[in-house]
Amino acid sequence: MTLRSHSLLFARKSFRGDLRALLVLFLAAALSYVQAQPSPQPAPVERTFRQSKTAIEKALKELEPSMGGRLPALDGFALPGEHPLSRYQRAYYQSSVQVNATASGGSVVRVTTKVTAWYADPTASHSGYQLLTSNGRLESDLLDQLSDILANNSGAPSASRENTRETATETAPVTTPPPAAAKRAAPAE
Repeated sequence: MTLRSHSLLFARKSFRGDLRALLVLFLAAALSYVQAQPSPQPAPVERTFRQSKTAIEKALKELEPSMGGRLPALDGFALPGEHPLSRYQRAYYQSSVQVNATASGGSVVRVTTKVTAWYADPTASHSGYQLLTSNGRLESDLLDQLSDILANNSGAPSASRENTRETATETAPVTTPPPAAAKRAAPAE
């Protein structure tokens, strides 16, 4: 082997090593870019109920058909993100519910909703279904429907609105029950 062929062989090996190092560096940079991109995570909305976990789960069975479906539009249901909402088509939602018993015998119901829609980009290769962030309306509506079902089943208000944590900071006035004296019937005359 001549000196010239030996140096060419060494140059090829070092070029391959440099190429591999560049490839690894490129892949690492691409991976860190993808991980740095924010992905919409649905924020859970939760409400405390006086009913037991079993009663809540029974009422939720009635609501299963309304826990997912097609949305007429995204405006009013999803937060605008990277693209304007008008660029999306075929919007769908799917809610999931988690029920946890409390120490007092009640329950905490947590609702998370995923909103997806087809993004129509002028460049067809960039089009596709994307996950959008719910604005909390679907979750609040589901919890309101659950409150209504529970109230109809028991004849009394079921949820404490002041114990609701929602993405939108909506608070309802706190009402207190009338004093015991006001509940007594007026004396017969």
